[in-house]
Amino acid sequence: RSENEAAVHLYRSFGFEEVGRRKNYYEAPRDDAILFTLSI
Repeated sequence: RSENEAAVHLYRSFGFEEVGRRKNYYEAPRDDAILFTLSI
């Protein structure tokens, strides 16, 4: 969920990069999904 700032920060701190979003992916409440990638 894009509104889960703690999770987004955690992923970014481990080197994940945002590569896209899925609009309104989640319901109740409506929220976007963030797609991350990690190069190894």
